[in-house]
Amino acid sequence: MERTQPGQSEPSPAKGPMLTPELITPDNSGKLHVFRNVALESIWGLLEHCQLRSLMLDEPLMEKNQDNRHLYVVLQGELKVFLDAEFIQAVATLSAGQTVGELSVIDGSITSAYVKALEPSIVLRIDQDTFWRMVRASHEFCANIMVMLSARMRSNNYSLVEGNRLQGKYQLEAITDGLTGINNRAWLNKKLPSLVSRAERDHHPLSLFMLDVDHFKRFNDRYGHAAGDTVLKFVAQVLSSNVRPLDMTARYGGEEFCVILPYTNSSGARLAAERLLKVLAETAMPEEGSESLPNITVSIGVASIQEGEHWETLIKRADDALYMAKKNGRNRIEMAEGGNAAQGPVH
Repeated sequence: MERTQPGQSEPSPAKGPMLTPELITPDNSGKLHVFRNVALESIWGLLEHCQLRSLMLDEPLMEKNQDNRHLYVVLQGELKVFLDAEFIQAVATLSAGQTVGELSVIDGSITSAYVKALEPSIVLRIDQDTFWRMVRASHEFCANIMVMLSARMRSNNYSLVEGNRLQGKYQLEAITDGLTGINNRAWLNKKLPSLVSRAERDHHPLSLFMLDVDHFKRFNDRYGHAAGDTVLKFVAQVLSSNVRPLDMTARYGGEEFCVILPYTNSSGARLAAERLLKVLAETAMPEEGSESLPNITVSIGVASIQEGEHWETLIKRADDALYMAKKNGRNRIEMAEGGNAAQGPVH
């Protein structure tokens, strides 16, 4: 086996074209972020042994979760960075002068993304050993690496903050009714079981009532769907403004709403329902365009939790009581007792 003589450098394997001065000169090195303000003569002896790699359109440069021991500097063209193998949405684009692979070179970790050529490109490949030699040989090169890593960390931090903001927004949208702005049925189905369980565990009362706008279809047919939307938003606003801070409102579907009243027995729930019935009937509707809308009335069915009762049964009893209120003339309240709805008209 041929050995390298003392004083001679280890020859680089011939795996591709080598870097030439025409590709990185003092005039264009400022465009290459990693070589900005670097005295090239201090590292040229290392650079000239680095190899170039030509990439065709969509040719992969790096695979996710693989070992990588090279820093790549984009000399020409552009690369795309993807987090998944479907390559649908790029998370970053690397243009001439930018780098990729430095994190795995520095800490020895596996790659965290896929990198492909966006167009025919040329990259400079710097192996791990040469990278650390260049760090020791040039303070400017080392500083540039630190600045690039800092910028990348800032970008990642921004992405995390924005991601958390969007996640919170999407979670809120998932449980909020888009028209009225109050909670929706998905929220109710998630929240009510825990409230019922807590009430039973702590032995405190809990009531709810179902509320339905009277003759809503007739109203829609007479004044139009835009006016119908105005009615629903009006009801949601009145409900939210006239319940206690610990009470919770939700749009159950269509023109039907639900109000949950923790720590409230049947008599307290009836008083709350009477107050809302009166306020809704006496509060003037907002105008729809140039047309004045008539006041509306609602029907309400009230139910209070019984020992061992399932949350869906509680809703059904309140809904059955609501049906009785509408059947018995509307603009009234019916109280659910046990499995049946007992009449309780308001005069």
